[in-house]
Amino acid sequence: MPPTPLPAAYPRALLLLTAATGAVDAVSFLALDRVFTGNMTGNVVLLGFGLVGAYGLPVLQPLVALAAFAAGAALTARLLRPTPGSGTPDTTPRLPRAALLVLYAELCAAVALTALWPVLGDSPGGTTQALLTALLALMMGAQAAAVRPVGLPDLSTVVITSTLVTLVSPGARDAAPRQTGALVAMLGGAALGALAVVHAHTAIAMAGVCAALAAALAVLHHGRAPYRTPHNAPPR
Repeated sequence: MPPTPLPAAYPRALLLLTAATGAVDAVSFLALDRVFTGNMTGNVVLLGFGLVGAYGLPVLQPLVALAAFAAGAALTARLLRPTPGSGTPDTTPRLPRAALLVLYAELCAAVALTALWPVLGDSPGGTTQALLTALLALMMGAQAAAVRPVGLPDLSTVVITSTLVTLVSPGARDAAPRQTGALVAMLGGAALGALAVVHAHTAIAMAGVCAALAAALAVLHHGRAPYRTPHNAPPR
């Protein structure tokens, strides 16, 4: 039996999640001492700069972000690991229910941070700064792992480099709108997040993250509905 076509709603939802990542990175870089919590390639580079003392760039923050991102991705991947009797490829939705629960948990964490940030101050430091970095990176790692079952490696929601390479490669015409959308979504999310952090309050940027996550979940629910497992299929 041929594989079920990918619902058109899924790429749209992933673009919303990509915009959320851009805003989260704006928050972490501008309000949490120049660290990325979604872009781990950037963190590795920043860590290298920090290790040689370049311009006073931090070492601890990139290490915290890398460890927390890896933990979020690992925990989510373990949660989504197929188990015996979980259904066949024909009946299993492209995005498992567990993945939606992970994204709901991410939304709940983002809402809590939005409410808490005014109490913590616009740019918290010390232990609070490290904890916020860890939580945001954990959320981003979990998000990246949660959307992998959709099967769009060029739209990971946290990585743009590979998307750009694919976009300019031969034979990428069909996916070009999606890949261009990813670039625009990351850029737009980062720009809007930066505007909020610099000219308003970090909590406003986090509220934008919450809005993007909520919209993505609504779209994912709509796209997943036609592919639910039939009543007589084995339970997942």
